[in-house]
Amino acid sequence: MTIMVAQGRIRGMGRLRYGMGDAGLYQVPQVAAKPDMDHVFSPTELGQIAFSSGDEAVAYYNWLIRTIAIQTKIAFAVDLWKTIKQSPEMVGALAVSESGRAWLNAFVNSEAAFISFTQPNLFQNLQLIRNYMEINVLPKQYKMGVKGRMPMFVAGAQSLSYSDVLVDSPAFIATINFGDLSDTSVQSDVEKANDLVSKFAPSVKLGVWPTAVVVIVAIVALIISTYVFVLMDEYIQAKKIPPELLKALEKADPATVERLLDKWGRIGGIFGGVADIFMWGAIGLGVIVVGGTALWIASK
Repeated sequence: MTIMVAQGRIRGMGRLRYGMGDAGLYQVPQVAAKPDMDHVFSPTELGQIAFSSGDEAVAYYNWLIRTIAIQTKIAFAVDLWKTIKQSPEMVGALAVSESGRAWLNAFVNSEAAFISFTQPNLFQNLQLIRNYMEINVLPKQYKMGVKGRMPMFVAGAQSLSYSDVLVDSPAFIATINFGDLSDTSVQSDVEKANDLVSKFAPSVKLGVWPTAVVVIVAIVALIISTYVFVLMDEYIQAKKIPPELLKALEKADPATVERLLDKWGRIGGIFGGVADIFMWGAIGLGVIVVGGTALWIASK
């Protein structure tokens, strides 16, 4: 299980005052997170999950793990944003250009999505349903195993890690191989998740309470439509690190700059695909990014 610790919850709307750039004092928009679910699912509620066929169960499981992969990758972007927003110089440098403000908007929406995904009840429910699918529904009801690789987030790490998933038994008639989700882009994860939604129609056995599956799908769809599409659009507009930010970093510690830009380049790959990393190429001011690794070559 991937554990992510969220910072304090965002409440309401507001603006944070950060950074002095050529445009003067810049106010970073603060976006409210979506409300949490009202409770954690009980064993009875989980036990009401039922599908009309194995194909529907497989489609739902694949949707669920794509959702968790998106959540994990957004956490990695927010980890960089926590470093950037602590520096008025960096925020101010980003604020003076259109592409820089696009990055700021992408980071703000990443944070709102992350906090929404990690609201305590929703976060627990996603994990509970995943465990229930892997332990009960797929192996016991449909004699199916599971195999694949999930991204794993560790706060402060320079890159995403991963964890391998394997549920296997000689009694299984098939294995769901969902592939390596640590190596996919957020864009492809969202597209795949959207394609899968129409392929399952869960029902409840007892008909007393709306199924956990339906509630989870509705909330995740709201988070993705409100924040994730926006942050991907902003990334597409932003692409490269703005030169104003690079200039603000000229006198910074080279090791710190290398770590920051390396992580930024990796986020570019997560949200735009591996090809975008190579677009960064030689970005001037003595900093180049090669294969996602930043090299500081300017003389002091």
